[in-house]
Amino acid sequence: MGDRKSIMFDKEELSTLLSQIALKNESALDRLYGSMSSQLFGFILRIISRRDWAEEVLQETFINIWNKADLYRPDRGSALTWIINLARNKAIDWLRRNPNKIDLSAVALDECEHLMERDITGFDEQDNLQLEMLHKCIEELELSQRSVIMLAYFRGFTHADISKHTQNPLGTIKAWLRRGVDKLKRCLKL
Repeated sequence: MGDRKSIMFDKEELSTLLSQIALKNESALDRLYGSMSSQLFGFILRIISRRDWAEEVLQETFINIWNKADLYRPDRGSALTWIINLARNKAIDWLRRNPNKIDLSAVALDECEHLMERDITGFDEQDNLQLEMLHKCIEELELSQRSVIMLAYFRGFTHADISKHTQNPLGTIKAWLRRGVDKLKRCLKL
């Protein structure tokens, strides 16, 4: 793939690039890789926690983009969100496929707070407003709810993993998650 100099695209350009990738245009994939690989790598690294593993997931993510670009639908969300979700899902899948490589005791709950930092640039104004609102709503949650939501949705931990990591009963974890998600929905007016 090409050089890693960062060139960010606006929403329409990114959507067009995915359309070209869906037609198996290698140049379009190379441009996307050059534009987003370093930001996606940072995003994946925050989930995976090891550079060598994150590099594998980044490669799998771009293979997935190549193979699934035809599934992207602009009417269902932005191209950037679609790409980020592919990367997040690949990272979580990778962690689940390699459970022996996860050291839950090494994941501090405070570190989960850093997962909300904006590693991916190129959000438009509406995306930024939504992200700021999400930050605000997450900060309003009780610490227990915030922690389990961060572990479940940003680290991809199962309920059992969270129970083991936090040393709280599984039922408690499920209740904290349910109450936290309900509060987020009310805060975000969903």
